[in-house]
Amino acid sequence: MFELSRIEIALRLQLIVTTMLMLPAAYWAATTYLPLEFHIDGVSKSLQATQFDAFLCVAVGAVGGLIIGLTTEYYTSKVYTPVRELVNACRTGAATNMFVAHYVKF
Repeated sequence: MFELSRIEIALRLQLIVTTMLMLPAAYWAATTYLPLEFHIDGVSKSLQATQFDAFLCVAVGAVGGLIIGLTTEYYTSKVYTPVRELVNACRTGAATNMFVAHYVKF
């Protein structure tokens, strides 16, 4: 079985730790620097927002980035099944490689 290299572990740890540090920092910044309620003028409509609304936008973005990062790592790292299947298919020929690549993306 393959073992995660130190670089892969460091990158995954960095992704997770920065997300976990960003959430309380964003909450602190929202509650410290934003008014309790504020008005946002948009092109088509306007809305009232709160400190928590602003924090929620940052939190959803940070967690979404974490999910995207971990998913990307799964599909591009040599340690996990999708890449190993593709490597094995490359050994048998171009046609098999194309079929397996098409299969892996689903």
